[in-house]
Amino acid sequence: MVILSNMRIGKRLIAGFGCILVTIVLLAVLAIFQINRLAQQTRLIFEHPFTVMTEIAETEVRILEMHREMKDLVAYPTIEEKIASGEKVQRLEARVLFLLERVRERFLGDLSEIDALRAAVLDWRPIRDEVIYLNVEKEDPVAAEITRGKGARHVVLIQEKLASVRNFAQEKAAQAKQRANQLKQRSVIVTLLAMITVFVIALALALRITRSITDPLSQLDHSIARVSEGDYKSQIRSTSKDELGRLTRSFNEMTTRIDEQNRVIAEKNRENESLLLNVLPEGIAGRLKKGEQRIADFFPEVSVLFADIVGFTPMTRESTPQNVVEFLDELFSAFDSIAQKYGVEKIKTIGDAYMAVSGLSQPNDSPTEALVFVGLELIDATELINEKYGTEVSLRVGIHSGPVVAGVIGKSKFIYDLWGDTVNIANRMESHGIAGRVQTSDTVKQKVESAFSFEPRRGIEIKGRGKQDVWLVIGPKPKFG
Repeated sequence: MVILSNMRIGKRLIAGFGCILVTIVLLAVLAIFQINRLAQQTRLIFEHPFTVMTEIAETEVRILEMHREMKDLVAYPTIEEKIASGEKVQRLEARVLFLLERVRERFLGDLSEIDALRAAVLDWRPIRDEVIYLNVEKEDPVAAEITRGKGARHVVLIQEKLASVRNFAQEKAAQAKQRANQLKQRSVIVTLLAMITVFVIALALALRITRSITDPLSQLDHSIARVSEGDYKSQIRSTSKDELGRLTRSFNEMTTRIDEQNRVIAEKNRENESLLLNVLPEGIAGRLKKGEQRIADFFPEVSVLFADIVGFTPMTRESTPQNVVEFLDELFSAFDSIAQKYGVEKIKTIGDAYMAVSGLSQPNDSPTEALVFVGLELIDATELINEKYGTEVSLRVGIHSGPVVAGVIGKSKFIYDLWGDTVNIANRMESHGIAGRVQTSDTVKQKVESAFSFEPRRGIEIKGRGKQDVWLVIGPKPKFG
C-alpha cells in the first residue's frame, strides 16, 4: 500500500488497470471451469441411455432368478417353503414389470419392442402358475419337466428380446458420449476466444483512459505549482467537461462548497437530535436543549413494567456473541414496536431485562390496561422469535402502579430513569413471577379487572414486603379481544 501511494498518478492508474485485467483473467478461468461443469452435466443428460442399459441388465438378472427359483421349487420339502418360494417368484416378476416401465419411460427407440418384451413376461405367468400349482399338489416331477421345457424356452425368448433392446441402448449411449465430448471441446474453444477478446479490449481501454487522465493532471499540477509560488493571478482554466474539468472549476466555487458544508452540519445536528430522542422522551430532550440543568418530576400515578428473559444465560453459553447480540436486538426491537403501538414508553434495557412505563408523558386514556396488553404481547413476541432462532427462552413480566419520581442523570451520557417504591414493587412482581406469564400487584388487578381475567397466587413471599396476594393475567375478556 505504501509503494502504491508513492507512485505517480499515471503509474497508479496503470497498476489499477493491471489489477482489473488480472481480475478479468481470473473470471475467464472461472468461466472455463463453470462451462466445463456445464458440459459434464450435459454429458450426464446424454448418458440417459446408460440408465436404460443398467435397468435392462437388472431385468435380465431378475428373470434368471425367477427361472432358477422355479427350478428350485421341487427341492423344498414342505408346502410352506414351496408357497414362500412361489411368492418370491411373484415379487421378482413384479420387479421385472416395474423395471420395464422405467425402461419404457427412458427408451429412445421403438416402444413396441418394450411392449412386446413386457407381453412376453406376462405370457410367462401361466407357466409360473402351473408349476407352482403342481408343486403344491406334490406333482414335483411334472413341475420340473415344465420348468426345464416350456419355462426354459420362454426365458430364452425373453432374453432374445432383451438383447435387442440392450443393443439399441448401447448404440445410443455411444452416440451420446460422442456428442457430449464435442460440446465440451466447443465450449472450451469459445471461452478461450472470449477471454482473449476481453483481454485485448480491456488493455486498449486501460491505455486510453490512462492517457486521458494523465495529460490534464499534468496541466493541473503545473498551475497549482505556480499558485503555491505566489502567482495568484495564475488561474486554472478548465478546458474539459469531465471530472477533472469540474475539479479545476471548483477553485472558483468556494462559497458553494461552504454552503454545502453548512448543510452537512445541519444534517449532522438533525442526526444528533434523532439520537437524543432515542435516549430520552421528546419533552425531556426539548427541556435539555433549552438549557435546563436538572430535570426531576413527580408523577402521582403511572404503571411500571419489568420483563426478564428466563433461560438467557444458558443460551449465551451455547451461542456466539454475534448470535446473542442479534437475538437481543431483534427481540428488543419487537418490544419497542409493541410499546410504541400502545403509547407506552421504554425506559431502558438492563442486560436481558426490559423496563417500560405507561402514563408518564404520552397521553393515554387507559395507561394500565395498555401496559397489560403490552406485557401479553411481549410474551407472544418472545415465542415467535424463539421459533425463528430455535431458542427456548421465555419471558417473565411484572406490573405495578403508583407514584414515581422521574429525571435525567449524568453529564456525558444522559440516562432518563424512574425511582420510588412503585418501581421496586414492579421489579418484585417480575422477579417473583412465573416464566411465560404476566404477574401484577393487587393494585393493578383492581384497575383493570373489568378488562382482563386473573387467577390468584395467595400468600407469595415478596422480598421486603412479606406475604402478599398477587395475580396472574389469564387474558383479555371477550369484549376486549
